[in-house]
Amino acid sequence: MGLIRKTMSISSLGAVNFKSKGEMAEKTAKAQRRAAEARAAAARAEASTARTAAHAQASAARAQAAAGLRQQRAATADAKRRSASQAREHAARQAESERAARVADRFHVLLTTPGPPHLPVDPYCSGCGGPTKIATSSACGFCGQVLASAPRPSWLADPFGEARLRWFDGRSWTETVA
Repeated sequence: MGLIRKTMSISSLGAVNFKSKGEMAEKTAKAQRRAAEARAAAARAEASTARTAAHAQASAARAQAAAGLRQQRAATADAKRRSASQAREHAARQAESERAARVADRFHVLLTTPGPPHLPVDPYCSGCGGPTKIATSSACGFCGQVLASAPRPSWLADPFGEARLRWFDGRSWTETVA
């Protein structure tokens, strides 16, 4: 025991501590190990925090990309629905237009086909004196007498413009032209 040197230190409270150099070196090494372990633990915690933050950012980016993809798919589906709806509306409008054109063509034929020549009709029958407005033919509706001003069968100017003259048989135009 005589070889171990004792070192005397005074603590902040004024107490005297005697330690051997070996004990001091051992305590210093322990303190340095604890400090190194504390620094390593702090570094691990910092790295773990950084990894957690990176994972959180990556998760947020994936969630944002998924939301964008869902919005894009919804917009595409909406556009397809609108496109299909517009196509149906267009087809309906086109069908209505074609139907209207067919009806207009029929009326055009009816309206442009010439009728009997226009001759003034006497408002009263010369035989019975009855009104001729109710007459549906060239005869009086009451007495049956042929009305004087009714169109008579004859050659008249062709209302179709295909020839100079066309035969009118008293009721309608015939195919006979001159």
